[in-house]
Amino acid sequence: MALEVWLAPPAGGKTEFCLRTVRQFLSEEKLKKIWVLVPDRRQADSFRNQLIQQGGLLGVHIGSFEDLCQEILFSQNEYLPLLNPALRHRILRESIRENEEGGTLTVFSSITNLPGFQGLLHRIFNEFCQAGVVNGFTTMAETAQQAELLALYQSYLKLLDRIQWIDPQGLNAYTNQILQKEEPLLWPLPDLVVLDGFDRFTPPQLQLISWMEKLDLRLIITQTAETKNARMVNQRFERSLNQINQTFPEVKPVWISHDSFLPPDLKHISRNLLNVQIQPVSTSNSIRLLALQSPLEEVREVLRWVKQKLVVAENLPSDVAVIIPDEATYQPLLKAIAREYGLRLNFSSPDYLSEHPAVQILETLFQLIRSDYPRRLLIDVVRSPYLDLSGYGLLKQDAVAFDLVSRYGLVMSGVELWQQVLAKLAASETIDNELSDFEYAETMPHGEEAQRLFDGHQQLALDLVIPEKTLPVSGWVTWLANLLEKLGWADNLEKMGEKEVVESFRTVMDGQRLGELTLGAWVLDFPQFYSVLQGALGVVAYAKPSQENKEKVPVLRMIEARGVRFKHTAILGLAEGSFPIPIKPDPFLPDDFRQKLGLETRLDQEQASVFYLAFTRADQSMLITRPYLTNAGEPLEPSPYWNAIKEIVGADKVSQLKPGKHRDLSTAASLQELAFWAWSQKGGLPSGFEAINETLYHQRSVLDARISREHNLIYDGRIGVLPDEMKGWVAGERTWSPSRLETYKKCAYWFWTQYSLGLVEQTILQPGLQASQLGSMLHQILEEVYPEADDPSDPESVVAALPKVAQRVFEAAPQKYGFISTPLWVVEQTEWMSFLKTAIYELSKDGWKPLAYEQKFGLQGSPPLTIMLEDGRKIKVRGVIDRLDEDENGSLRVVDYKTGSSHLDPKELLNGQRLQLPIYALAAAETFPEREVRDGFYWALRAQKAGSLKLAGFEYQDLQGFSGAAAVLREHLAFILDGMEEANFQPKVPEGGCASYCPARFWCWHFEPERWA
Repeated sequence: MALEVWLAPPAGGKTEFCLRTVRQFLSEEKLKKIWVLVPDRRQADSFRNQLIQQGGLLGVHIGSFEDLCQEILFSQNEYLPLLNPALRHRILRESIRENEEGGTLTVFSSITNLPGFQGLLHRIFNEFCQAGVVNGFTTMAETAQQAELLALYQSYLKLLDRIQWIDPQGLNAYTNQILQKEEPLLWPLPDLVVLDGFDRFTPPQLQLISWMEKLDLRLIITQTAETKNARMVNQRFERSLNQINQTFPEVKPVWISHDSFLPPDLKHISRNLLNVQIQPVSTSNSIRLLALQSPLEEVREVLRWVKQKLVVAENLPSDVAVIIPDEATYQPLLKAIAREYGLRLNFSSPDYLSEHPAVQILETLFQLIRSDYPRRLLIDVVRSPYLDLSGYGLLKQDAVAFDLVSRYGLVMSGVELWQQVLAKLAASETIDNELSDFEYAETMPHGEEAQRLFDGHQQLALDLVIPEKTLPVSGWVTWLANLLEKLGWADNLEKMGEKEVVESFRTVMDGQRLGELTLGAWVLDFPQFYSVLQGALGVVAYAKPSQENKEKVPVLRMIEARGVRFKHTAILGLAEGSFPIPIKPDPFLPDDFRQKLGLETRLDQEQASVFYLAFTRADQSMLITRPYLTNAGEPLEPSPYWNAIKEIVGADKVSQLKPGKHRDLSTAASLQELAFWAWSQKGGLPSGFEAINETLYHQRSVLDARISREHNLIYDGRIGVLPDEMKGWVAGERTWSPSRLETYKKCAYWFWTQYSLGLVEQTILQPGLQASQLGSMLHQILEEVYPEADDPSDPESVVAALPKVAQRVFEAAPQKYGFISTPLWVVEQTEWMSFLKTAIYELSKDGWKPLAYEQKFGLQGSPPLTIMLEDGRKIKVRGVIDRLDEDENGSLRVVDYKTGSSHLDPKELLNGQRLQLPIYALAAAETFPEREVRDGFYWALRAQKAGSLKLAGFEYQDLQGFSGAAAVLREHLAFILDGMEEANFQPKVPEGGCASYCPARFWCWHFEPERWA
């Protein structure tokens, strides 16, 4: 029976004609068998749903060419099993291995194991199989690259032939080969075969159509066409129709309709789109063009429009479609904004297993093993929602306990070190003296709790031991499956409603086993096996059930919008460089080479036709958007398709929406958006939202305080009333430390955060000695070395005792100060010994001899220093004087060790950032009232010299010496007490910038990084 080709323009009723023809066949008394072939599953679902709504489906098969081919092969007893993606990847890897061993790979030899190259081969082999490239192709190569790609493909085909499997993409070509055999046709002929929605046929598809055209059945093909064929938008349709005309020259196409069923204004625009001469539309209410600042603003506007169609206009999610040109740019934005707006989206692009967090936790698990249990990865594994470690006695909240254990035991990695520290804690039934010194001692696991962690960690580590030997792939699959069962991976996922991920993962595992059964044993070590597994996970997709997808708004790429219709569509990204997509030459398969192989060329993609089809998908209304700025803030030119539509509809139908424009609050798509618009427009919320008004007023007043130039508001550090817990500092009842006084003087907000709120930054363990730890360690050595010298007044005697004391301190330092030694640790000790020797010799000059070390006041039973101010107020201070020296007259000198050399000049005393020296001098004078404090300075250990601030030489206006420095100190203390009494904790950027270790830097709106001269 002759082939029938029916034509109509886009939205001209082609699918409706097919539905009507099918219903006509079904209405006949005799039971009919009908096949409807469409390009993809989305169009199949759409056709099926429409047919069901119209009351008929019995006897109708709706699917793809591949579905039809499978039925024919089954009927002819020629069916071979289809490759699943995992087995396909295994065979692809085998073809690579064969060519590597055969020495045919040179150009690609260094990248064959990279996922990117393997992904490229999947794409190229897909195209080759779809085009029916089977024989006679090896001599077509023009470059070494092409020769190697074709050699790999030839190996791939030979492997398929050897194991008797079929690549799904090559099923059509294989079916054609079978049908060429002179054997009886066993396939029960359908009465009707309909091909709808195709804008291109591959050579194997055309060959199968030619075969069916000779059979006793009615064969119908619908094609998109227009009576005016000279337009650019028709080029893709013309090429497809030319394919049919060349293959079936005797066929005379028949028109279903010359008209489309679009709304009048959309119909007018479609007829004039990209015409040389256009006729402007008189009225246009169905389309809106909107230029926005960025893709993010595009997405917000489009999804707000979508939500209005669903909520206000009461459309179904399947009635509205979002069409995007670029997945990489728009898909992450759509996901984020859809979460805010409460919308559910169904993306047409596949979700691969390698991208799912439940699969990525496996990478974390194996990285944990390979890296010998680093702290961060162990915590991530313990708290992962995808793993159930209860079989090991471990709970999700134990992640906090392991964090504490790592800080206490200085564990950065190492399974043995974890075990040692946990065993030590398990042996401690109570918090002993050593443990009590730890910052988080009260919550540190010990005794039975630590024993539970020890047992769980030990058993987990045993189960996670990777066999060092090589194993067949099936052996590794069994090992991994057993491990995941112990970890409760699949059970957890199924409880979370992720059954599809589990099933797809099992498909990958089965594919590895199947590959071994068909290709023979492949013996690998674990890194090799895991590389193979990762490659398979990267090509296997998982999908939600189609029923669930019906409850979501479809998000399609431009090319995927063909063949299906919606009431409302939104097209994004009509800007230069976004769509049309710039056409770049294929570095592996240039267009002339593609033509030889029968592949679609880059120029054959005809993006104008693709856009035209996408434009004609809406039955009622359409929104088209574009960004008008680049990421760099430069103007971004519109797409030529945007300009063409703008020329037809007129500039008055084009809007440019800039940030900050007054918005109608009723169109807000989320509570956050409603609140933002209401307050940015200096207005309140509409009625019905009074419950959150108070909160928003409060937040607005905080924001106003932050951006105000006036720094006297309660949200900028002035809390109004000093808390009772802090009044003792003002009343002279509580004891200050020099560091607290200096902190308040530098920035009162820093003081409030660190000392009033008690907020301490959680730092992550780092290898090596940190600056603060170095200072404490060098202080300790200098404190201990003088008493152990035979003659503390003789520098030679002190230097002789230094190695023994330093070695003892160095050995205990990692545990005492909480750091992890590195290979540099031993080398650095030599440098530090040099610093210490210099300090010992230099500080003994000019007749000064050590009198006291680590002289405490206000600590360990010693009375605090009480400083009286001129107005009668007093302040108590505690501290430790690093060193007191005496000369031959009994006068005193205060020495305070500093590791660094910055901020040690008189200016630091004058601005209040260094108050220790005069405080220590006053404490020395009070401790030794019969002696005179003659001098004092900071000694910079690493710089090996004294700072420029010296009490003996201090001068400021009419203030001189120690007494002058003490007077300056009292002025600072009065300022501090005044500020405390006023409950003033305003942020202030210290001279030179804020310290990098200020705990408030994460949220303080005044923070400015420290500037170094």
